[in-house]
Amino acid sequence: MTLKYLYMLEPEILEDIFPLLHVPIDNYILKLADDYLQISLPTDLAWSKWDDYNELYLPYQNAIRKKVGDLPPLRWEFEYWSKAIEQARTANNNRTI
Repeated sequence: MTLKYLYMLEPEILEDIFPLLHVPIDNYILKLADDYLQISLPTDLAWSKWDDYNELYLPYQNAIRKKVGDLPPLRWEFEYWSKAIEQARTANNNRTI
């Protein structure tokens, strides 16, 4: 996540490694990856409990990388995470009390 924020502030610093950066995992990304990339969760565990880098985290990151093709994964995340936030705001604004 720190590299994502650094890239947003000083993109030229990370330009060479940007295509290699992973997508920060959160519930928005999990839903987006399922909805738009058809990538299922690798486990029933909450993402914050993924404790096996080689069996859970890395294969999930590689699946995202494969599905987004030539697009750097973090670039995909920038676009789709913003959409998810906007959808959540719209849904919250449409709730009745």
